[in-house]
Amino acid sequence: MVLKNKNIDLTYARQFIPNRAADAYKNQFGHILIIAGNQEMGGAGQMAALASVYSGAGLTMLATDPVNTAAVHSVLPEVMVCDFMDEQKLNSAISKASVILIGPGMGLDNKFQWETLKNNLMKTAEKKKLVVDGDALTFLAREIRFDTKWIQFMKTSNHDFVLTPHRGEWARLTQGSIDPEDNESVQNWVNQMGVYLILKGAPTKIYQANGDIIYINIQGNPGMSIGGMGDTLAGIIAGFLGQIKEIANAIILANFIHSYIADIIYENNYIVLPSEISRRIPATLKAIQRNKGDIIH
Repeated sequence: MVLKNKNIDLTYARQFIPNRAADAYKNQFGHILIIAGNQEMGGAGQMAALASVYSGAGLTMLATDPVNTAAVHSVLPEVMVCDFMDEQKLNSAISKASVILIGPGMGLDNKFQWETLKNNLMKTAEKKKLVVDGDALTFLAREIRFDTKWIQFMKTSNHDFVLTPHRGEWARLTQGSIDPEDNESVQNWVNQMGVYLILKGAPTKIYQANGDIIYINIQGNPGMSIGGMGDTLAGIIAGFLGQIKEIANAIILANFIHSYIADIIYENNYIVLPSEISRRIPATLKAIQRNKGDIIH
């Protein structure tokens, strides 16, 4: 297997920004469900939901701990909210969603949400796009280690799985057996699992099952080293997955926009706030579409 590297820059990424028809309506741009945010980390769910909305998702629902509901309603009126401890409501939300993001700030004590989603996916034939992030990656690592049937399900089911590990989460997924710098071994693992992999780092690398190209995000800066950055990226990915048919294209654009905006903010700021990235997405996408190639301040 000969793998090629492809750097993601503005010229390459801009082609994936979807054009909206004059008669467009919200149901054309994805129904996103985000399962995130326990009592201690409710902000993770809010940041992911904010990113989904500002990325252009048609509908965004946040399934979260009920203690977070009032806060979400007060700052994100565009987002629907449900109790992620209510099995009936959670199953209903899962069945309606076209894209599901699970994991940001969910907590390792909340395996109920993972099991509910897993059981739902195994019963439905309806195609779902799954973004597995944060704490859900730890649950997935356990599935991979102890249940070979789950690996087979991931590879052969109608659903699409997008995994977003940083280096520590990657070590858990692979039991420390695959060096993240060993591109060929990483690609073999991706092929075995049948997934899309966003291996976060400096730089971030994107793999897809049976692919021969590693997409490398050459953007990014030290100011992004702050809590909530991964939650925001996951929300952008989910938002674009609802709008862009080709999964790899949605992932590439999401990673580029996330870091591209961050780099512009970093020019005049010591740190980059994740929520600020989200709020600048609409203006940035419009500016790029107009070939200005820069953010509107």
